[in-house]
Amino acid sequence: MRRVEVAIATYNQRVFSAVSLAQSFNEKTPVLIAHQLDDYALSARETAFVRRQLDAAANIRYRPLHTRGLAKSRNFAIGAAEGEYIWFLDDDVTIEPDCVEIIEKAIKDLRNPDVITFQTGKPEGGKRKNYKSLLHEHNWRSVLRISSVEVVVKSSFILSEHIVFDERFGLNGQYGSGEENIFICDCMNAGARAYYYPAEICKHAAVSSGMGIANETVAFSKGAVFKRMYGNYGLFFVLLFCRRKYEEISATMSIFKYLLCMMKGWKTLKR
Repeated sequence: MRRVEVAIATYNQRVFSAVSLAQSFNEKTPVLIAHQLDDYALSARETAFVRRQLDAAANIRYRPLHTRGLAKSRNFAIGAAEGEYIWFLDDDVTIEPDCVEIIEKAIKDLRNPDVITFQTGKPEGGKRKNYKSLLHEHNWRSVLRISSVEVVVKSSFILSEHIVFDERFGLNGQYGSGEENIFICDCMNAGARAYYYPAEICKHAAVSSGMGIANETVAFSKGAVFKRMYGNYGLFFVLLFCRRKYEEISATMSIFKYLLCMMKGWKTLKR
């Protein structure tokens, strides 16, 4: 069993980007492409191209899925993965040349933890977020800063604890973001040893389903995310979030309206 397996989620014609990303890995690194097809079928020419690319790479597995939702794609990867650890990726990232070596070093340094998160950079340079400079163990607050492409998890842990992504959350779900934060929170609730390791492993655009917060759709999702993660204690995080992001939110909409949208999301979620 290889130590790290890469699981790339892709959608419709984005599969060509996923294939290109998969090919950028060393042939010793196993890669699984989970390709969601939502009322879309590749043409014969497109299918032939994909097959030619994949037949030339023994380390890449391709699986078409007739489902919708990023969390469903992640869950398929959990069930199909063959590596000791799974690294969840999107099809629009670029990897650092030594990314797998960095991950394997972190696994060794941390003595086989259950969850590790890393840093991502921006294509134009610099870090995607204001990351901490020192290694630390995750807590109930730090998990809110995690993005899915930064996450590496131990397969045996999540399988033994029956932990999966909540399919109500994430891109094309009922709530459009937060699936990775909920996933790590569930891991920690099950006793996972979860760490942040201060090293960059890939580059990703600054805007994703969980970023660019000042709109009603994101507010609705955030309210549900906090309730799903923390139960009634999540109300504290709702208020804390509005306070910390006050300037960013108020530049676009009133903080009171934003809070109301968060509470609507909160009320619709049945835990």
